[in-house]
Amino acid sequence: MPASTTDSVSPYQLSRLQIKLEDIAILNKIGEGDAGIVFEATISSLNDGEKVALKVFKPYLWPYHYTFSVITGRPLSPFDRELAALSAVQNDEEASLDLPVIESYGWFELPANFHPGRFKLSGESNAKVIVKKLMLSLPFDFSKVTPRDMIRHRDILDRLGIYDTDIRAENFLSGRLADLSACYILTQITRPDIYNIQDQSPRLKQAVLRHLELISSVKSEPLKVVEDAWNQLQSQREEMESTA
Repeated sequence: MPASTTDSVSPYQLSRLQIKLEDIAILNKIGEGDAGIVFEATISSLNDGEKVALKVFKPYLWPYHYTFSVITGRPLSPFDRELAALSAVQNDEEASLDLPVIESYGWFELPANFHPGRFKLSGESNAKVIVKKLMLSLPFDFSKVTPRDMIRHRDILDRLGIYDTDIRAENFLSGRLADLSACYILTQITRPDIYNIQDQSPRLKQAVLRHLELISSVKSEPLKVVEDAWNQLQSQREEMESTA
């Protein structure tokens, strides 16, 4: 059975927009992924009706869409993760000077009777939508996105406490990161939560341990240091459970 994306909204907030259905004009479908569809559109009540990108998150998703989000004792939807990450970036003054993501104007909900083209919502559910600046460059623009650019974007996100599991060339437009729906927001992770994290990559372990101040803030710890610290936490957890 698909899971309904009815998670409570992240503590990070972009503005919630008051958009009327009749104000929206869908022009083109730009792309589609597992979690949602992106449309080129105009909203007459926003930015003088200039063209924008609407990232419409599907209201019902299969459980595997939540694979990288079990960090607070409950699943977070791709919408929740992207909203939190975008808000954290845009609310940081230093990051905003060299914004590594596509600018977003806010979010709103679409009712179930909104059916542009072949896209239909399920039942009586609402779909959450993030409104972004329209960028129509080719996704594989290696003249604007190099491996060094990806590392720079990753480092900025790391500094903000955002761990993105899906930084790759396909997710960049005009040199900016376009998809943040596969992020961990480290400020939402507490020590007990780390036992729920399913992604066991060394870089994530290091990011979480550094955030919890369980290893030094040095950028790259040796792999053995990270694994030893992680295993020590697991041992402590097992010992606590055995004596409970």
